[in-house]
Amino acid sequence: MGVDKRYSTRFYEKLNISAECPNFAMCLCNRGATFGVADNNCRDSIYMRAAPRCSPSFFISASMKIDLHKVNNSRDKLLNPLLLRLYLLRSLPAAWFVGIRLRCLTSDASVVVLHYSWWNRNPFRSIYFTALLAAGEFASGVIAAILLQGYRQKISMLVSHVEAEFVKKATGICTFTCTDGQALLRCIQAAVDSGAAQKLVCTTEARNEKDEVVAVIKVTWSFKLK
Repeated sequence: MGVDKRYSTRFYEKLNISAECPNFAMCLCNRGATFGVADNNCRDSIYMRAAPRCSPSFFISASMKIDLHKVNNSRDKLLNPLLLRLYLLRSLPAAWFVGIRLRCLTSDASVVVLHYSWWNRNPFRSIYFTALLAAGEFASGVIAAILLQGYRQKISMLVSHVEAEFVKKATGICTFTCTDGQALLRCIQAAVDSGAAQKLVCTTEARNEKDEVVAVIKVTWSFKLK
């Protein structure tokens, strides 16, 4: 399929794209990708590449009891630009205000884009740090939110700690990549199985158009059965 030049080689390496198809592998099925249970019969699949509004499969271990239909529906809605804006306006108005956009969402990773604009600028003509934090939190949180839709149980999710390092001045278009999807899945499943609260530190890396790291944001998520 080739590589989308808007994303760095480092991003593809993080997704562990290979010629294998074990559990939790990420493939893009020819017949139109949907979330499904991983098996060894992926001969008719082509491996996913990162691209704006991509539609990769969500391969989940068969031992995990999760409603894939609900997961798919939620994911498709968020990948619709209009529905995403309505969702942000209703549930995360601050994210809508600063201009957060979702470009890719899979079981393994998400890609969020933030453009420098009047709405998120600071006096130094760069993106305000709170806007960067919001995009970094959303990149990991959106994966967890999608996964939670597939469980029959009511599960709460909240941020318990945030740590950030701002490396360079953030201008132009910044791309936020979180590749902790599978760790989130296992953490949520552990919360369901044990009934105890589970925590996970998710790392989001923000890069500019020159593929330079501008920020690294670490968000600690806590999951617990209600």
